[in-house]
Amino acid sequence: MTKLLLSAFGIILFISTSQAQVWTQKANFPGHARVNPIVFEMGGKGYLYGGASNVLAQTSTVYKDLWEYNPVTDTWIQLANSNSSGIVAGIGFSYNNEGYVGLGWDGSTNHSGIYKYSRTTNSWSFVTNYAGQGVRNSYFALVGNLLYVAAGSDVISSSTSIIRKDFWTYNLNTNQWIQLSDLPFGKRSSGISFSHGINLYFGFGTDGTTGNNKKDLWQYNTQTAVWTQIIGFPGVPRIHPTISKVYNKVIIGGGHQFGVGQELLDYYELDLNTMTWKSITSFTNGQRSLSKSIDINNKAYILCGNNVQNSALKDVWELSYSSVGLETIENIEFKIYPQPVSNQLFIESGTDVELLVQMYDLNGRVVIQKKIDNQFNMLDVTAIKSGMYHLKIISNQKSISKKIIISH
Repeated sequence: MTKLLLSAFGIILFISTSQAQVWTQKANFPGHARVNPIVFEMGGKGYLYGGASNVLAQTSTVYKDLWEYNPVTDTWIQLANSNSSGIVAGIGFSYNNEGYVGLGWDGSTNHSGIYKYSRTTNSWSFVTNYAGQGVRNSYFALVGNLLYVAAGSDVISSSTSIIRKDFWTYNLNTNQWIQLSDLPFGKRSSGISFSHGINLYFGFGTDGTTGNNKKDLWQYNTQTAVWTQIIGFPGVPRIHPTISKVYNKVIIGGGHQFGVGQELLDYYELDLNTMTWKSITSFTNGQRSLSKSIDINNKAYILCGNNVQNSALKDVWELSYSSVGLETIENIEFKIYPQPVSNQLFIESGTDVELLVQMYDLNGRVVIQKKIDNQFNMLDVTAIKSGMYHLKIISNQKSISKKIIISH
């Protein structure tokens, strides 16, 4: 359904609200069952790299295989293994249609390298070493061409590790690391991290103190360098939860409270428009932690992990929303809001495939033309006169059109 929200500035925004969440089991991951792999989305497909055979570092096998998941056909194919050692508890993301993995644990020590995968050549290459200490279970997110990495666990010996609080940014275009101010909430590891627009979000996890797991969430504005705490998470503190992002919702769930055998199955949703939390449909196949989510076309594919019997998993579950107010082209769903718009028009999709956006006035003149290739995009309409316009999104000669009202 659609709700009307009257803002403090007297502008009426139309916000689509989601219907019930649906869990659907998909084809099992065909590789070895594993915990804490590295995942990323690229070109409308999901990628899984590495992970470990179990949660015990001393006895586990750390993998170096790479797999590609096609959500349209619900099939997996194996790609080239990396040239480096395997990695578990690392970071993964895509940029300019190439996949990146790095940091984490390689089976004997923490890993500091970051590597790049080319789908075109099905090959790997070294990119850089992390400028901080090699860490596992760190916080990371990408904003534009800047990678942000923070904190994590630095293993000193087989029985000792240090939880860190340092904060770094890496420019993917210039190959430069810059150290930022330490995290204001102190040392942290094994939580969640994501980006939305110009903001980063870090939280949950542990500070290394037994029984002192966290459930806080912090927003970092990358333009002003200001931290703001997001309050109100209704669940229990946890480490190693699963994090998904679908439209303007962030879904957090699972993980465990204090250790193996205390895995959780509850899930919660954070609305990024209102910054409010609510409980949603719990996971339907038992408690688990150390799972990962690949977010493709505004659906979350949650896979692998560890259950209460301390067994590694290989099942895959799709979490989808049945929503109103969506536009679709070539199986890509878009959410376009607000309507009417005053200053900034947002276009959300579940893919980083490059698309062309055009806005026309009623005389057919182009007033905006812009290429977009992110899941979250913004068009500045402050310089355009109030009135009715046509927004067109083009992908491979196919397009959708939508009427847009600008009201200053």
